[in-house]
Order: sequence, then structure tokens, then C-alpha cells
Amino acid sequence: MQSSSKVRFNVIAASLLALAGCGGGGSSTDGPIEALSVADSMAVVTTNGSGSPASVAPGAQADTSSFSPTCDYYTDVARAHVYDPSMEPLGTVNMILCLLKQTAYSGLLNEGVYKAQIDEESCNEGGQGSDSSSGTGQSSGAQQSFNVWVIESTRADNSSPQNVEFWIPNQDGADPDGQIRVRVTITEGASTGNPFGVFNLDYIEFTGDNTVRGLGNLRSLNALDGFIGFSFYQEHGDVDVAQMPNEHAERTQANVNMFADQSSGVAHIVQDSRENYGSGDTGITTNDYQIAYDETHLLRSTNGGAGTCLSRTDFNTRTWNYNLYDATTGARVELNSGFGFQTAGGDYGWIGYYGLWASAGVTIANGDTVTKQTYGNQTPATYTVFEAPGKLVKNTRHTLALTQLAGETFEWWNTIDVMGTPTLVRMQLVYNSGWYALAQWNDMTNSWDSLGSPSAITLAPNAYMGMWSPSLGGQVSFVNGDTFITYYSREYVTPGSDLFTSSTSVDLYGYFSCLRAGITTAEVNAGNVFLTDSTDVSMPYHYVVDSTDMSFKYDDGVTPTQAGLGSGQAPTTGPYTWGMNSGPMVASTSGLTQPWEIWSSSEFYTYETGSNPWNKYITLLDSMGAAVTFDAPIQFSYTHHTGDDANTDSTYDLHTYLLNYGGPGNFGGIPQATVDFDGDGNPDRWYPQFSILKGTLCGPTGTEYVLRPIDSEVTLSDDTGNCGLLDLMQVGDLTLPTVADWTDPALGPVPTVVGPPRVIAGEVVGSN
Repeated sequence: MQSSSKVRFNVIAASLLALAGCGGGGSSTDGPIEALSVADSMAVVTTNGSGSPASVAPGAQADTSSFSPTCDYYTDVARAHVYDPSMEPLGTVNMILCLLKQTAYSGLLNEGVYKAQIDEESCNEGGQGSDSSSGTGQSSGAQQSFNVWVIESTRADNSSPQNVEFWIPNQDGADPDGQIRVRVTITEGASTGNPFGVFNLDYIEFTGDNTVRGLGNLRSLNALDGFIGFSFYQEHGDVDVAQMPNEHAERTQANVNMFADQSSGVAHIVQDSRENYGSGDTGITTNDYQIAYDETHLLRSTNGGAGTCLSRTDFNTRTWNYNLYDATTGARVELNSGFGFQTAGGDYGWIGYYGLWASAGVTIANGDTVTKQTYGNQTPATYTVFEAPGKLVKNTRHTLALTQLAGETFEWWNTIDVMGTPTLVRMQLVYNSGWYALAQWNDMTNSWDSLGSPSAITLAPNAYMGMWSPSLGGQVSFVNGDTFITYYSREYVTPGSDLFTSSTSVDLYGYFSCLRAGITTAEVNAGNVFLTDSTDVSMPYHYVVDSTDMSFKYDDGVTPTQAGLGSGQAPTTGPYTWGMNSGPMVASTSGLTQPWEIWSSSEFYTYETGSNPWNKYITLLDSMGAAVTFDAPIQFSYTHHTGDDANTDSTYDLHTYLLNYGGPGNFGGIPQATVDFDGDGNPDRWYPQFSILKGTLCGPTGTEYVLRPIDSEVTLSDDTGNCGLLDLMQVGDLTLPTVADWTDPALGPVPTVVGPPRVIAGEVVGSN
């Protein structure tokens, strides 16, 4: 980099510093009142270029040139932002803007106070996240959860700012009566020349007893034409005082300024934190980040240390979410995934393929009446909540050769080779011409303890191993002597499933891991939940499943009894606290010559039950008593190729995964792993192990759909010694915001709103 670049950058920095505190104005036009919108994300820095160039030929890329330029594949908005440890304190900024977009405040301008069901977890990227709401039904991990906000968006005329006010219930189970109140004032909407817009956002957070727990301010800095930026101030608790046990506090201050085209800029970010979690008050810990960047590089210093040089043209892309599109037309693949409802008590929830969601603290019981959310003069449909003790799962069999398992790990409850341990041991396994244990799960540290060297697992002939595979989406099985493992795509059985085409009552038969009936707490704690495996192919265990009540009864030849826990019984310890799963069952044993051949059935059924909400089957019944049905996720096996990797990474080349698509923005099946960016020994982010290139063909046959990333994060690559003359000396002069920049939103208690939510996850679903 030549000296002229240094002169140019110093001029940029000086200009930005001088303009840091200035604000801009809006414009006025005649005619209907126009709604204003701000950016749905605000990046400190963006990338320049397309990242690492592909070095290998694509594996299965679609030809999208025939797609209409107006098709969904081209018009759907895709989000991607840059992450760096220095930007982690600003994670709240993009979360705020992501959530703000979900309120549809622009589309419902001047339509009065309304409610919106906000999918808060969808804006929590890079962390494992936890669902703090109450989930009931098929799968706690896959079911969407929402928080119901109250919003009002107003603008007097086109010469006036737009005001958006919203009230957010606290989803913290420890303080369910807490609330966050927010006011946003928008002076100028986002545009090509000003991609952030001009706005000011203030919020205040209260505990249930009306004590202030946190506050913050986010504002754009529209200095002059050609310059943009933002400042952010946030505090949670009081970082300047010693923390009581199990408490923490933090304060974040940031000033970010750049050219409007984001070609060059500077930023100063400071975060103070302290906590007390078992070892006393830590005192204040400070991370002070200073950043400067130009068209090709970024220079970052932490706490005054030596600068780290990163490239803006060489980077890795990690994608959290994808949409599927028809490979012929480019039309987005839509599914009937569920709908919102209201309880008799006035609370709102969501029912879908995976079960039922309700706000924290709301109890919905079997037999309750709920009404579908409707609008206008429509008569709302009424439904009855239907719950059964467990759920039956149809498993469709797939196989994967042992020779394709290189590098894959599996989890297994060791019930065959106890290795001197008298209790069940959760092992991590790998296959290498035989099965080997690599590590043992430590319940105290919630982590894997290495065994030092792999320990061979000794299996008897035809011995069965039931394992968990992160890459294949769940349960896999191996029968000793086979040259493959078996994995399964899964679909929940409902009263309307093909299984009940001929009769409402169906017989099922099994030999292995057959659930007992009337299991007591003592028995489940001791692991005594299964009948003795049958070794006689002519003597399977008999179960009866009934579509009228979705019961699943063990028939001992005397009195059929519901399989699983007895009434009032629940595990308190042991491997079945999360639920119990049966072995395979078939509708007919005809053709089987040995019991273990049941595992080779192209389709079989398993039953899950337990004391947890997610172990139960739950749906709604209409006025005729018919169960409401929803589209099952699209499931398909996918073999990853280096040519289809977004970063041309060969680590997972030829590894096979079971992926699933539950509709737009609901894509899963790629395992996640942690990344430690700052070298402190603690993971900074959770990322998918690999990311798939835009345009990759996929689907049950491999070619039905084309995949497109819609939600990604980018990390810049190290480029030590190549930041040339980028200068951090003046960055420290950026004025950091303080609590004085915050204004109390001064919003009263949440307004009363009659009627169902107008918005669900950003989509306006009705009109007044």
C-alpha cells in the first residue's frame, strides 16, 4: 500500500471523527402518508468480493439461468453480515433490528395498536440458544416458539417523523412479569444513499416488581452526504458495583463511522462486565476494541495491543438457514406448517407439525377448547386439544456403507460392553474396521472425557447397537456382521395416516426393546423399561395402536395396557429422564426367518413416550372430531462435496447427512460445532460444520430442489502484515455514547388489545 493510501485514510478518519455526533433530517411530500423503514441489520464492516475462489469443480450445481428474474429464487432477501470478536458486543444491535422487522411496523402504519407473535429465537444467531417458552408436543427442539408483543406505529404526515412503540413481555421463566418498553423515532427511511436510515431507539427493561434492570440507546449517525454510522449504548445491571451471588452486569459503548458505500471506516467499541457465579465478584473486566478498515483490509486492536490484520476479500461464509426452490421454476417451496390460535382464557399459541407452543406460564390441557386466529367478519373455527401419552413414528430405512463412515462420530449408551462400569455409560464411538470408544460423557462437566486411546468394543454375533448420529439426524443402528449402518427418515403417525386406511385399530409386533406397561418410578430409574428380547421369530410381542385415541397398548394376552409409565409415575434419574423409545415394530412378521431381520424391514414403527411434554402426541380436533394435519418436513439424504462447499473446504467431503426442510426459514440437519476466535479457551460462536453453496441441487431424488442460503455470517481471514498503513491512532478519539444519550421512552403499561395477533414472525396475517 502506497503512502497516498495512508494520507487518504487519515483524511477519512479525521472527517468521520469530526462528523461523529451530527444528525440528519427527513423529507416531506404531499399525498398519502408514507411509512418509513430502517435497516434490518447494521454492520461495522462488510466484505469486498466473493471470498475464497472455488478451486474445484462444483459437485451438483443447478442451471438457474432459465429462472425468471422475478422468481422467488432471485427476489427472496438473503442476509449476511461480518462477525469478529470485536463485534460480539454489538450482537444486540442486529438482534434488535431483526426483531423490529418482525413487527411489520412499516406495513401497519397508523392502523392502531396491534399484537405480533415474534419468533425471538430466529434472531439469536451464533449461540445454542434456549427455548424459554413452554413447548408441548412432538419435538421441543424443532417446534417454533413465539413471544407476543404489543406495537403501535404512527406518523402524522410526511413532514413528521414516524414513531414506533412496543411492549415486550419478559420470556425469562424466573421473572415472567418483567417487561421491555421501546420507542423508535424514524426521521428518514433507509435508502441506497443511506442504507441505515436516520432513527433513534431507546428502551428500558423492568423486572416484575417494576425495578429497572437495563436500558439502552441505538441511533444512526447521518453526518453528511456520503457518510453513515451508528452509536450504541447498553447497560444491564450496575457494572460499577460488586455483584451479588448469581448476578452479572455489563455496559457496552460503541461508535461506528464509515463512508456510505462502506468502503472505509473506523469504530471504537468498549464493553465492561463483571459477575459473581460461585467464586465471588470478579471486578470489572474490560474489552476495548479499536478498528480501522479500507477497501481491502481491516485492522483491529484489543485493549491497546498489537493490531490484528484481516482481509476483506478473503473470508469464510457460515450459513444457518436455507430455502428450497423448485429446480425447474425457481419457485419457493412452501409447506402448511401450522397456524395460530387463542385459548378460552385469551392467551395465544401456535400449533404445527411438531406440536403445540404456548407462552411461558400458560397451561393448555387435553380437552381444552381453542379458536383459530381469524380476522374481519369470519367466524373463527373451534378446536379441541387432543393429547396422547406418546407418539408413534414411521421409520423409512436407509443404509450407509461402513466404508463411508470415515471421520464420523456416534453416541451410544453402552449396554453391551460395560468396560467395568456397572451403570449405563454414554460413549462417543468411531468406526475403523471395528467399533472403538473414544470418550466418555461426564455428567458433572457436561463434556466428553477422552479415554486416551481408542478402546475396542467387543460385540457378539448379530449383536445390535442403537446409536445417535449428529450427521444423520438421530437414531442409527448396527447389527454385528453387517457391512453397513442403518438410519431412518421419520414421520409422525397421525389419526389420518395411511397406517389406519383399513381400520382404526392396528396390530404391531416387535422383538427388541419392547416397552413394558405400567412402569414405575423405581423401575424407570433403574433402567428396567423393556421386556426381555424375544429370540423366537414365531413369538413376537404384540401391541395395538388405536387411531381414535392414539393409545399404544401392550397385549399380554389377558388385558391390553398402555405401554410406558404407569399413572402418576415419572423418572427422577437415569438415561430415560428425557423419554423412552421402543425398538422396531412391523404390522406383519411374515417373511422373517430370524428376529433380527426386523431391522431390515423397509418400513417399521417405533414408539416414544415419557413424562416430558415433548414425549407426547398432541394435536387439535375439529368440530367433526377429525385431527388437524400439517405437512411433514421434507427429508432427504445429502452427500456433501467439496465442490458444493461455500468455502471449498474438503473436511466433510463425501460425508452423508439427513437434512430436513420445514418451510421457508426452517432448515436443519447440519451438525454444529464451536469456534474460539479470541483464543481464550471459551467458544465464541456455534456454527454449522459446513455451509452449502448457493444453487446446489438436492432432494429425495437429489434433483427436485435447488438450495439458496438466506441467513449467513462471514468471518474475515487473517492477513498478517498486509494492513499496510491503516492507522488506529485517531480511533480512540471517537466519542463513545454514555447513559446521557439515552432517553426514557416514558411508555405506560402495555395497552389492552382486543383480537388475535396481526403479525406472525414478520408476516401480516389479517386486517382489521
